[in-house]
Amino acid sequence: MTETRISEWAELRNPLGAPEFPGLQAGFGQRTLDGLPVIESENVGNNVILVKPSELYLADDGMADVSYSDQATVMIDSTAVNLWQQNKFAIRAERYITWTKRRAIAAAYIHYS
Repeated sequence: MTETRISEWAELRNPLGAPEFPGLQAGFGQRTLDGLPVIESENVGNNVILVKPSELYLADDGMADVSYSDQATVMIDSTAVNLWQQNKFAIRAERYITWTKRRAIAAAYIHYS
């Protein structure tokens, strides 16, 4: 879940005034939700994603595609830099990994609009 969502849930109180989710209040430590680890990510949008890692299959051939070039133009801090003119080169490394659910219970999400 996002940092904003973690903050919102950490502020929730039960009728007695105690935190509803005390494990989310840890500052920079390990955050938990009912004993499960919580991972902060800004890439999930308005979703809270629940994943059971033991129910996922991982496909990885263990190989990486590495290439380099001095014949490219790259963007660095909003500035176009021509590698050939600067006498520089760039290295690109790509690794292909994919996941799939082993069972339907492997993942679920809650969407907030």
